[in-house]
Amino acid sequence: MITQKEKCKEIMDEINQLRKKAGVMLINSGTLMRICKRQVFREKKFAITPEQFEVLAILAEEDGLYQRQIAAIMLKDRPNITRIINILESGGYVNRVEDTNRRKVFKVFLTEKGHAIYEQIQPAIYEMRNEINVGIEKEDIEICLEVLGKFQANLEKKVNMQI
Repeated sequence: MITQKEKCKEIMDEINQLRKKAGVMLINSGTLMRICKRQVFREKKFAITPEQFEVLAILAEEDGLYQRQIAAIMLKDRPNITRIINILESGGYVNRVEDTNRRKVFKVFLTEKGHAIYEQIQPAIYEMRNEINVGIEKEDIEICLEVLGKFQANLEKKVNMQI
């Protein structure tokens, strides 16, 4: 006969195994998504990288953000974001405008060229997402996003975000 304590330990072991699997699946999914995006960008011969497109997508949603805000959204450090924005600026996709209230602080804005390449790439991103969502019900995606949101909220409480 199995004791209550043994049953509890068994359940906790199962939960810990699921947690490990969830972590591995999240890491693998993120890696595979990055690989898939790179392949799409290569096949379509887009002039920018998926990482640079992420910055444009953020600015397309809310133009005129500070670099530190973009860094926080993308969970990237400031030197990395500065490098990406430098490349986008030299390509004519974004402009930095000095904040009139604060010296040496810049807001980043999309240019017409930035809007144009964003609009050119966006359909390929939608197509890719549709392909990877095949066979998954909308309700399942919503549940998954809700659970991931909870994971993220819990992690944000634990992690010291010094970006």
